[in-house]
Amino acid sequence: MCFNLFDRTPHAWAKVTQWSSSKDEFVKRTAFALLWSLSVHDKRAGNEPFVQGLVLVERADDDERNFVKKAVNMALRAIGKRNRALNTAAVSVARRLAGSRNATARWVGKDALRETVGRSEETIKRPLTLSAMCCPSQTAPPTP
Repeated sequence: MCFNLFDRTPHAWAKVTQWSSSKDEFVKRTAFALLWSLSVHDKRAGNEPFVQGLVLVERADDDERNFVKKAVNMALRAIGKRNRALNTAAVSVARRLAGSRNATARWVGKDALRETVGRSEETIKRPLTLSAMCCPSQTAPPTP
C-alpha cells in the first residue's frame, strides 16, 4: 500500500471503515494498515476517529488470518502511541482483548500491552516511523 497516497486523501477514513468489514484478507488488512498510517501521519485528526478505530479493532479481534491479526495489532499499538488519552483508551482495549477466550484476540491484546502500558510521555509524543513500528528492536534509542 502506498502510504503517500491513501492516507492523505479525503477518503482515507471512510475506506478504513468500509474495508475493515471486508471478507477478503488483504482488503481487511489494508483497512488496519491504513488506520496505522493515519495514526502516524494525520496530525490534524482529533481523538474521535481513532476511538472509532479502536471499535473497529475490537470487531476484528478474532480474525485469525495472519496478515489481518498483525495489522489489527499494529493499528492498536500505533493508536496507543498517539497521545496520552488514546494510550489510555488503547490500553483498555488491549486489556479486554488480552482477557478474551479467543486465542487471536488474546494474542493481539497481550502483544499490544507489551508496547503500550507504561509508555512515558516522551515516547508517546515521539514521531512514529515505519521502522520503529515494524522492527522496534532494530531502531536506535533516542539521543538526549
